[in-house]
Amino acid sequence: IIPKDKGLAVSIHPGIVLTNIVKNMFPGVKSLLLKCIYPFYWFVSKNCNEGVQTLLYVLYSDPKHIKGGEFYMDCAPSWSNPIVEKHWKKLFTDTQ
Repeated sequence: IIPKDKGLAVSIHPGIVLTNIVKNMFPGVKSLLLKCIYPFYWFVSKNCNEGVQTLLYVLYSDPKHIKGGEFYMDCAPSWSNPIVEKHWKKLFTDTQ
């Protein structure tokens, strides 16, 4: 168990990862739809090794470089929304 003062919580987005998750979904529609969008999907998606990089980055980085409550994408902190920041801080202080 990680001591309360040593743990961090972050959100991680792997990106669009090319997997076979839709392999058995919507068999009739899927084949036609995938044939139409697959070239675009393939161009913008990541393979599994690329998709896991942000998770590994956050997991193995020095904790001094990782900010709790941040949203990480592509191995870096991503957008920050002032409204989310306000509510996150309030929730954090209310639940301590």
